[in-house]
Amino acid sequence: MQLLELAYPVDELLFRARGLDSKSDTASNAVLKFPRSTRLRRSSLPRPKRVYLAVYRLNGTVYFKRLTREAFALLQALREGKPLETAIEVALIRSRRSVRKLSGQLQEWFQTWSSLGWFAPGL
Repeated sequence: MQLLELAYPVDELLFRARGLDSKSDTASNAVLKFPRSTRLRRSSLPRPKRVYLAVYRLNGTVYFKRLTREAFALLQALREGKPLETAIEVALIRSRRSVRKLSGQLQEWFQTWSSLGWFAPGL
């Protein structure tokens, strides 16, 4: 898995290039398959916007998933080898939400990430 902090919403660009609605597929996210000859108009390109993505492989196929700023910070801290408690603190520091709201989100994140195979024993 790769974590990307980007200045442009490239996931939206890929949806548009494939002729899909990015709002309709927020849960599963799109497979990274590039179109052959789709042309985008300059006016249809997304505006600059900070985006956090996880790009990962599942069953031999590459996917991407948009993350919140807090989720990105937590995963990045874990990737750097920080203990879980410290990684959660990093996410809280980067958060604009209350501790109560973010703590409710943690269980959902870990459930989703585990089901996607982002955590492997011994790594």
